Parts: sequence; structure tokens; C-alpha cells
Amino acid sequence: MSKQKQFISLVVMVGLILTAPLFSQGFSDQLNIHGFVSQGYLKTTENNYLASDSKEGCMSYSEATINFMTSPVDRLNIGTQLYARDMDEDGNLFVTIDWAYGDYRWKDYMGFRIGRFKNPVGLYAKLRDVDMARVPAFLPQSIYAESERDLNLAINGVGLYGNRPISILGDLDYEVVYGGYNIVDQQSSFFKNQYYMTAEPIAMGMMAMPGIISSTLTGTSNELSTIENVRGIDLRWNTPVPGLLLGSSINQLEFLWNYDANIDMVFPTADPASPYTMSQAVPIAGAYDIRTKIFFGEFQWNKLTVAGEYRTFDIEGDIVIGTTESHTKTPREMYYGMGTYQVNHRIAFSTYYSVFYANSDDKEGADQVVLGRPDHSAWQKDLCFTGRLDINDNWLFKAEYHMINGTGQVQGLHNPDGLKEDWSLLVLKSSFNF
Repeated sequence: MSKQKQFISLVVMVGLILTAPLFSQGFSDQLNIHGFVSQGYLKTTENNYLASDSKEGCMSYSEATINFMTSPVDRLNIGTQLYARDMDEDGNLFVTIDWAYGDYRWKDYMGFRIGRFKNPVGLYAKLRDVDMARVPAFLPQSIYAESERDLNLAINGVGLYGNRPISILGDLDYEVVYGGYNIVDQQSSFFKNQYYMTAEPIAMGMMAMPGIISSTLTGTSNELSTIENVRGIDLRWNTPVPGLLLGSSINQLEFLWNYDANIDMVFPTADPASPYTMSQAVPIAGAYDIRTKIFFGEFQWNKLTVAGEYRTFDIEGDIVIGTTESHTKTPREMYYGMGTYQVNHRIAFSTYYSVFYANSDDKEGADQVVLGRPDHSAWQKDLCFTGRLDINDNWLFKAEYHMINGTGQVQGLHNPDGLKEDWSLLVLKSSFNF
């Protein structure tokens, strides 16, 4: 994307944010306008995380949104949200349509949505962009990974939702969705890392071929990924116990991708000082079914909120490398427990423990070692502490510290010199909301 387009889109976003209060005053009966602007700071030890220079400390963590909602007739809501993000090389503050949909609530037990809307997968999926609605700067990364934010936040399609009382047992909220995901950037750090992880063992495997001195992956090209046929259901039981919510989300999709792995191979010649180098583009294609199941609960009691989620993530499908086809199956597992305490209307604290396993059948990392990676790339365990200060009703500040063991969600491309098992992350974030 050109620098000129990035600049123009950013100017448009800033202009809308600055003039939003004037628009909202003039059309307060018909139009609701809200949004936020935030700036963060990341500092890690040992490993770069989410940014290629986080070990040095970086400010490349910015977000801005502005949304417009109107209700032209009774029970009909129409709205859209513009979103700009900068996370290292991703986003670059280019303005995108985060969501845009029409919503008609026919009855309490049945409503319809069509367009692009938040994907109901997990307890806090719909609130992950609402900084005012939570204490942590980063929700537990095992389930709400920042690197995957643009991938699965919203679905393009249709949805059916509603609420049904179930006698003395409380009531049930449900949502059913169907559609596809929009991949804005085929070259995002998340996708580049996925391509890299698949292609790296191929280059290593070529080393075993007779006559090859070395084989090096130099990058990928011609990337094209699509996510389609997404089906999901979310159920939330508001139990008769005051403050207790239990629920589950089930999601299934088809992930199709193609790219070329560019590999440099070195062969010996009659002159040992002048080996022969040949570059080859190896076509790689994959077709995966991905199934997600999440079970969650939340309990609110006075100033204390306790929550937890458990998720399984099964990836199964076929991968074609050159002319060789193979079947793969990888079960992943992730969970967390979190507690927050609201001291008063200005100060709150939270802590959580989050666990991620890249393959639940290989929690000790033996398979990772076979692929030439450290065993600790099989898991990531994160103990997090956050303090939040609401300076006023529209301005807040958060300070957050993570003590982390394992590198299962750390991108190898950001760490060319290797990964360390134990490391930490400091996050400072300030948001202005309107």
C-alpha cells in the first residue's frame, strides 16, 4: 500500500474523529457516534514479541476507531465502524471498515444481521476493541492473540440471534452465523510467520538430498489465502445465580492457501571455492478444516469478577508441496483464568494466567525439536498483572506486566537469532474515548 494512500486514509480518520462531537450534537436524535484513540508502548526482554524491535522498546502500537449507529425505524439498527491500527509492520494506520451491518430485532427471541459484524467466538470477542470495557491492555493471548486480531474479529455474512427465558433456570442468549473472513493483508506478520513455519522444514529437508551443500529459505511469494464457509454458534446461559454466566462457542471454517517457498540451494563444483547456487520456487498449497470449541464462564460479585475460558482448536487437511501430497492433523489447546477487582470508580486491578499449546499431543515439544526448533516453542504460559487508572470519564491509563515461559506464540521472523524460553513483556497504554 502506498504512503500516499496511508496518509490520505489517516487524514480522513483524524478528521472524522475531530468533528464527531459536532455531528453528534447536530443529529443526536438520529445518529450515535463513538470511538477511541489509543497509544501504547511495548518492551520485552529476551524475545521480540508483536513487533520486530520490542526488546529495545517501541511505540508502534496505536489504534483509532470511530463508529456510527442509527435507527431509522423501530427495531432496525444500521451502523459501521472505521478502524486504523499500527502494530509494527501491520496496519500502518490504514483505515479499514471494521464492521458494517444492518440489524433487525423482530422479537426478543429472534433478530437478524447482515453485513460485516463481530464474530461471536469466545466470552470477550465482541469487547476486545472496547478498551473501556475491560481492565487488561491485552486480553489473554492464548485465546485473544493480538497477532490474529484482523483475521477473525469479524465475519462477512448473515446472523440469527435472540434471547429465550427458560423458566426458573434463567434465560439463554444465542447467535448463529454463516459467512467468510476478509483477509485485508496477505503479507501481515501473522501470515508471513505461518508461511515461514511451513516452508522452513522443507528447506531443511533438502539438506539431506545428495550433492547439496546447503539449502536456505529466502522468503515466500505469490501468497493467496482465503477463509470461507464459516459456520458458528454461540450460546450464553444467564443462570439464576446472580452474576453467573456460562456458555460455549463452536466455530468451523475452511482455510485455503497457496504460495511459493523460495529456496537457495548450493551445489559443489570442481572448484571448491566457487560452488554453484540455484534458486528454486517450490509451490505449496493447503486446504484445511479448522474447528474451534470454547467453553467459558464469568462470575461477578460486588467489585470482583472471575472469568475463564477453555478452547480446543483442531486443524486437519491436506498440504501439497510441489507434487507431493500429505495429510496433517494438529490439535491445539488453550485456556486461562482471570480475576479483576474494581477498587473504586477510578482504579481497578486484574491478573490472569494464560496457557497455549501449539499441539496438545506434543506438550513437551519433542516434535518441535525434530523440526529444528527449541522445545519451548510448543507452549506459552503467561502470568499477567494489570493496573488501570481512569483519569476522567474519557481518558484512561493502563500499566501491564507479563512473566512468560515458552515461545509458542512468538514469531520466529522477529527473532532471527533464536528464541529464549523465559522472558517478560511490559505494556503501557493510554486511551481517549468519546
